[in-house]
Amino acid sequence: PQGKELTFMRKEILDFRFGCASASCGNRKLCGDYFECFRTDSKAYVIMSDGMGTGGRAAIDSAMTVEIFSRLIKAGIGLDTALGFTNIALAVKSEDESLSTLDVAEIDLFSGEVTLLKAGAAPSFYSCSGRVHTAEPPSTPLGIINDVGFNRCTVKLKGGDMLVMVSDGILGNGSIWLRDEIKAARNPDAREFSELLLETARRKCGKNYDDMTVVTLIMEER
Repeated sequence: PQGKELTFMRKEILDFRFGCASASCGNRKLCGDYFECFRTDSKAYVIMSDGMGTGGRAAIDSAMTVEIFSRLIKAGIGLDTALGFTNIALAVKSEDESLSTLDVAEIDLFSGEVTLLKAGAAPSFYSCSGRVHTAEPPSTPLGIINDVGFNRCTVKLKGGDMLVMVSDGILGNGSIWLRDEIKAARNPDAREFSELLLETARRKCGKNYDDMTVVTLIMEER
């Protein structure tokens, strides 16, 4: 008898809207923060880095950190191994000390699980069922010690929930106001919301603000 072939495929239950906004310290040409967002076959990633200091050197360190780490992940290298290679590359880049943070969100669009991984990075904020939570596991930046590691936490998000990742310049005047803005948001445009948070942070910090970056992800059910 003629047989039948069945093919079972997983279906993504989530998608997200992505928005970002950045400003350099003193309106310089180069910002010391750098980020990238991309997808693999099974997951989506947002990767952000804040280079030590400001200006060109910080920009080089943060861009190098994100680019190396991203290429390794795209090549199928595990997160912790990719972190180790990136740390080594940053440490041997020059005789001068080079430090940068690494902030990663790994998003499983099939399950809604989001793993937040930090190496010296600023806290992230996420809304879940109308409540705002902070993810701020203590961690060490890259370029300081040989045996660097991620601190991580995993959360489960659904349609309508929001994830906000920031560099530490955004939090120069604390984070209470940012939590309030996230709580008050009602399905905003991701880019416009990122710009709102950036401008609010600049206003609160005054003229002496640091490099600032905001990345907003708003989850949507498929």
